[in-house]
Amino acid sequence: MAPRFFVVLLLTLTSCVAPRAVHQPAPVGFCMCGAPVRTYFVFFDVGQAKLKSKSKEVIEMVASDRHALDGTAVDVSGYTDSTGTADQNLKLSGLRAKAVATQLVADGVPLSAISTHAYGETHQLIPTSPGVAEPKNRRVRIILAF
Repeated sequence: MAPRFFVVLLLTLTSCVAPRAVHQPAPVGFCMCGAPVRTYFVFFDVGQAKLKSKSKEVIEMVASDRHALDGTAVDVSGYTDSTGTADQNLKLSGLRAKAVATQLVADGVPLSAISTHAYGETHQLIPTSPGVAEPKNRRVRIILAF
C-alpha cells in the first residue's frame, strides 16, 4: 500500500567557513555555524494559512524531536507562491508561520524557543513567473538547530 503523504526531513551540517554564492540572499534567521540542523516543510493550499491534518503530524514530529534534542531553538519561516500581490503574500507568509508556531506551542514547545519570519514570495523553492501557483512554494520551513 502506498503512503498517503510524505515527510521531508533533512539532516545537514552547515558551516560559516566560507559564504556560498547564491542568486538570492538566504533568509536571515539565526546562524547555524557548524551546528547540525534538521529541516522540515509544511505545505499549504493557495491563499490559505490553515494547517492540514498531514501538516499537524509533521509539526507533532518537530515538537517531539525538539523535546528529544533537549531545548533546541526552533526557526519557523513562512513563504508563498507568486499569486497575489507582494504585500498580500508577505502577510500570508506571516500568517502561515504563525499557524505553525501556534501548533508547536499546542504540542508543548515553549513560545520563547520559537522565532518566526515571513518572506512572502521571495526565496522560492521552484522559481516561477509572477502569478504562477507552484505548490512547493506555499510552505513553512521549520529548522531545529542543535
